Amino acid sequence: MRRLIINAVLLLGTFTVLYLAVFTLLVKVRRGDVPLVHHVSETLPWKGGATWRKFQEFDPAQRWDVVVVGSSHAYRGYDPALFAARGSRMFNLGTSAQAPSNSIDIIRAYLNAENTGLLILDVFETPMRNDGVEGVTDLTRNVASDAVAFRQALSLRDPRAINMLALRWLTRNDPPTYLDDDYIGAGFSRRTDSVPAPIQYINPGTFEPDPQQVRALKGIINLCRDRSIPLVLACHPMPHQGDHLAHARFLELMDEWRGPEGPLFLDFATGHDLHDMHHFYDHNHLNQAGVERYVPVLLDSLEALGLLPRGAAR
Repeated sequence: MRRLIINAVLLLGTFTVLYLAVFTLLVKVRRGDVPLVHHVSETLPWKGGATWRKFQEFDPAQRWDVVVVGSSHAYRGYDPALFAARGSRMFNLGTSAQAPSNSIDIIRAYLNAENTGLLILDVFETPMRNDGVEGVTDLTRNVASDAVAFRQALSLRDPRAINMLALRWLTRNDPPTYLDDDYIGAGFSRRTDSVPAPIQYINPGTFEPDPQQVRALKGIINLCRDRSIPLVLACHPMPHQGDHLAHARFLELMDEWRGPEGPLFLDFATGHDLHDMHHFYDHNHLNQAGVERYVPVLLDSLEALGLLPRGAAR
């Protein structure tokens, strides 16, 4: 038995050394300007972009009146300058394809009652259907917190997590590979282009949430309650041609998930006068013209509810 254990340890040690040697070679050797590892695996994310920039910029020691989390709807849909025009400091921690299972680790690592006056979680059908993998790969590579990267990688529960963490560690002192030109600061990325031609929408009319995201959403609600962080759930406008049947089912389930004592949910998906082409840059993301129509309406609601002071700097 003792010999079996010794042989198993030697085999594991040999495999680990060989793995690190090969992976280091793939990371350090380049073909052209691109490390070999990105030629071998196109799924491993690059270091840089909006996520890397915002987590380098965000200072949890500072007090923010509002922090926003969520997916691309969040980081392209909530402009800190529009909050500042009404007297509120806002930072946007939304990241690409960020689902509740990604958001909860960001909140756990970075936010508390001292640095966050109000937390807005942008939520709609897509993140609640999402398996969270795209958000994991982005955060594992680009979030500043090692704890968040480690938690996110482990949440995959498959061998890809080892490659992601190895890549992060081997390139920890490298500069970013690219910068997002849309990023303008305080976590916000701006798009000014519009839908160039009419879009053919495909609306299944159904909504089936991922159980992992339902658990994570409830976890966020409980975490914010435990930390005394005021939480508001918000859904920004969707195009008039969007999937209204799926959204109706989403609203039913949101009421169930939040419960009677849960956080406020502000749904702006419908009942607006935005144009499907002029105020969106694709089939569901607001462009800057849409953001400048949406955010003032949101701020009016938050001020009317007493969650933000009434327009100090209108």
